[in-house]
Amino acid sequence: MKFIRTPLILGAVLLVLGGLAMWDEWQTEKEQKEQDEASKLTDLDAQQVRKITLLDRADAKDKTQTKAGPVTLEQVDGVWRIVTPLETAADTSEVNDFIKTVLDYKYEEEVVGAETENVKLEEFGLQVPRRVITLQTEDGNSYELRLGNNAPVGYSTYFQVAGQTQIYMGSQYVLNSTQKGLFNFRDKQLIALDVEKVAGVTFWHRESQAYEVTRQDGRFQLVRPEPFKTAQQKVTEYIEAFDQVRADKFIDAPSAELIKKFKTASKIVMSAVFEFSSGESKELTFVRDRGELRAAFAADKLVFGLPADFEEKVRDLSENFRDHSIFTFAAAEVVSVDVDGETYRRVDNNWYRSAELDSEGKLPEESKPTPNDSVDLLLDSLETAEAIEFAARKQVAKTIAQAPTRQITLQLERQSKEQEQPAQQSKLEISFYAHPKNEEHYYVSHSDSEQVYVAARSLLEAYTVLDEGSKDSALSDSAPDPQGG
Repeated sequence: MKFIRTPLILGAVLLVLGGLAMWDEWQTEKEQKEQDEASKLTDLDAQQVRKITLLDRADAKDKTQTKAGPVTLEQVDGVWRIVTPLETAADTSEVNDFIKTVLDYKYEEEVVGAETENVKLEEFGLQVPRRVITLQTEDGNSYELRLGNNAPVGYSTYFQVAGQTQIYMGSQYVLNSTQKGLFNFRDKQLIALDVEKVAGVTFWHRESQAYEVTRQDGRFQLVRPEPFKTAQQKVTEYIEAFDQVRADKFIDAPSAELIKKFKTASKIVMSAVFEFSSGESKELTFVRDRGELRAAFAADKLVFGLPADFEEKVRDLSENFRDHSIFTFAAAEVVSVDVDGETYRRVDNNWYRSAELDSEGKLPEESKPTPNDSVDLLLDSLETAEAIEFAARKQVAKTIAQAPTRQITLQLERQSKEQEQPAQQSKLEISFYAHPKNEEHYYVSHSDSEQVYVAARSLLEAYTVLDEGSKDSALSDSAPDPQGG
């Protein structure tokens, strides 16, 4: 019985100790929460704040004066706006974070009690506080935080709440986190764009051509410079780039010189026009001013300063509006592949030389041919291939008039949209020509398009041929060419 009782007793002891530990942790958390609540200076609800006033004397030479006057914000119909020193849109996220910082701020120590007499506020920097923050609710309740000098020891600052005689000491972090000015509170978004509501885009850059995209049947279609197949993702990324960019400067009163730049064609760097499904349109014009990128809807009202890399970013995206995909087939649709006269067929989801299959295209029972896994790699490479650039057929006519360096023919079997109909058979003939000026590139043409593409030579590196001696040899221009090219 002793051997049975001992483990039970030990288990009970462990349960008790575990329970004590959990209780201790709960009690500690409870006490910390109670302490935090006791250290809070107001029970004002952040959701009810409708007005903010920030008066900052920190950088003023005359401490009795403000640095640039108070910044005042008001919320109307759920939207925050700056009303002084000018009226403009505010950054809602920035405003909400500011409110939370102020209301969550707690004191660490009460250095002057409510009953203390003859307190010299100037000793704490509170006679003329260096920063005064006032939060007001719609029903008239308010909370005013006055920040004074830093304490001589430690990382603390003195502060006081309007309507109270106590003086508190708390972390200096409040000084950094509330050191906001007009620029901090302003809405820095250049233009708000919902991709689904954009019906068209026209973009022009003086060092390239103009691109025009319209939405047709729910998809973007490039119509200028020509109605090419369009890269949906690139157009989306372009629109999102405008939606996501943020101004790093505001010029509220642009000079006559700057206004003139926006009205002088030779000074304009680029422009972007957005058409919306509502019928509305917005046009942005861009210039450079003293090396900086500037944008405006109307230059005589407000000019935005933008990051220098934004110009190159949207220009690169616009030049890729055209879909760079070379082929449109899916690897799963391919039933046979001919590479330079060597044909492979798919059997049981593996690729075999046609010469190794029987007359019906099936695996012979008397032998076990070795599948060529690199055919799948070749198809994957072709399926996802993208053009480096596009070549005009007239410009490369002499090159493609010669025998191709490589010739690949794909036999495709596409399922009809109507399930009861038989699969559709088609053939895709692909020709690769050595690029006369760049040995790392190919000219590529195929039977589904009149376009000639420039592709990387590495496009065919995935494919290898299994020789009789079980030795792989890479598909390269040095290999025997059955076409004689």
